Amino acid sequence: MSVQADPPCLSPRRRQVVALTALGLDPYEIADELGISAGGARSHLRDARISAGTVTERALTYYVLAGKDVDLSRLPKPPTGLLDELTCLVLRGLRYDVADKELATTIARASDMPVGVVEEALDNVRSTMGLSDCGLLGLAFAAGILCGREGVSPPPGSVPVPAAPDIKSGTYQPIPPGRPFLQQSRPRPAPRPRPLVADPLKLLPEGLPAQKTDTRRPFRYLRGSTAVAGNDVQPVRVGVEVCRDVLQRLHDDKVPPLQWGPVLASSEGRYTVFMLRPGSLPDQWRYAGSRVLRHGTVLHLPPHTTTSGPLYWAVPPAVWWNPDTLMPLITGETPQRTRHAKE
Repeated sequence: MSVQADPPCLSPRRRQVVALTALGLDPYEIADELGISAGGARSHLRDARISAGTVTERALTYYVLAGKDVDLSRLPKPPTGLLDELTCLVLRGLRYDVADKELATTIARASDMPVGVVEEALDNVRSTMGLSDCGLLGLAFAAGILCGREGVSPPPGSVPVPAAPDIKSGTYQPIPPGRPFLQQSRPRPAPRPRPLVADPLKLLPEGLPAQKTDTRRPFRYLRGSTAVAGNDVQPVRVGVEVCRDVLQRLHDDKVPPLQWGPVLASSEGRYTVFMLRPGSLPDQWRYAGSRVLRHGTVLHLPPHTTTSGPLYWAVPPAVWWNPDTLMPLITGETPQRTRHAKE
């Protein structure tokens, strides 16, 4: 299936929702931006995908980006050297209309590369930019890697899904003879299986129940793909062992996990970051390897539901850390039992 000059007609609202996925926003962030519910955002994406006749949201996003009417200036700038020849080749393969589990294999087969090389390149660009695959498609268009003339292609040997007819509202269409009046509704796609909650660094104490991250709304400053130290948050970088000890002591003191503040962890860099409200600590605060990150440092943030991977939330961003409770735990003192302030 190739992208036509005039892609399937979508309503302005559906096109707007799909355009926001090209900026890397998830349904919760889209709902906050448009003032609708997350379920409504998912319904718009599902209906738009059915209208366009695509299997994946990636192909649907490609259709909208090919129209060249999406403002991509909000996407983060890629670091120097990230978009090398191999990464650009892999990003071009995001236009294939295949299931996520078959994406790396399809790109490797089309580019004559090992599957492991493609998977490593995809993981690297996903973790570095903190974007979904739809957001990476927007990045590819913003960087000129894709231009809209390549086309959305299914895997070799597959049968393309025909696009649904564009039926205008209010148009009378008689029922053909012999066709029953009541028709069975189109079955909804099966929900995607949620990945198991994983903690690569084993920061959370044993016996702690898995937190339902999709029910906890993040802070306004932690809903995007980046945050600026000193302006949006005040991040305190600590070692893995210190972080593990702090969370264990909170668990031993029977502090409910819903009162714990955000903890951002990097399984590759072997560090953790506690997120405090801006202005909670002096800019030059240091203690035994723990320090406040310099003002202006840009933090790349994964989606607030990401609980595993190279960059993940060990504790989702829902409540600010209270410095009166957190800092004594980092320095090994007895913390003051104060309630955590909410946003």
